[in-house]
Amino acid sequence: MANQSVQYKYTSTKEYHDAFPCAYRQWRADSHCNMNHGYSLEFYKEMERRKLAKLTILPALGCEALSDMLYKYVNGVYIPDMWGEGESKRLWCYRVEVRETQSNMAFREGHREWNEDLFA
Repeated sequence: MANQSVQYKYTSTKEYHDAFPCAYRQWRADSHCNMNHGYSLEFYKEMERRKLAKLTILPALGCEALSDMLYKYVNGVYIPDMWGEGESKRLWCYRVEVRETQSNMAFREGHREWNEDLFA
């Protein structure tokens, strides 16, 4: 059977600006991206040592990886845990957009009907 377009009755959006500052390093890059860069640069390890910050080290970074991670988390963990089984059958986040700057972004899209493994 061909993959048919899914029509949704309602779409609810949320947009966050400067709510989740982060910095990252793509150590394999042959550019400035191999150095720590981001939008809230601090002395991370020292801040964590002083219990002023908590570092989260991720296996992949960049707009694409972050949008994929958030898409899977919201659908696989957040909605079921925070809203319950009934709502998790009704609600689905089908698009997550991550912006690094005003001109650099990536989005992750998917639909419940695709039956993706959200924990892979």
